[in-house]
Amino acid sequence: MEIFVDFGLFELVAAIGLAAFSRAIYSTRLLGIVFLVISVAAPITLLAISPGSTQRLVAIVCLVTTLTNVAVVAAVLQNGHIPKLRFRSRRSQDEAVSPTRPEMQIPAK
Repeated sequence: MEIFVDFGLFELVAAIGLAAFSRAIYSTRLLGIVFLVISVAAPITLLAISPGSTQRLVAIVCLVTTLTNVAVVAAVLQNGHIPKLRFRSRRSQDEAVSPTRPEMQIPAK
């Protein structure tokens, strides 16, 4: 049971703050590259200093997920535009949702 009954408000505020902080970091190319290098160096260091096989396995999993994230974030940094996360508005089932970008359109058969 939670000590503070805030119904997840603290976690929501923390997530919004973290999103704003990461947007500020990755808006600057040099600072974004520095953070990417640090995020890759940490799992490599864990892999080098881990004594047991279980810890090495955990370090490898961390390294794989880090490299995946780095690939995505580096692509966004090269593009120069950080997209905002948008949720679809609630519409009735009868309305067709049209894609916003032409490359997302599916050709008809």
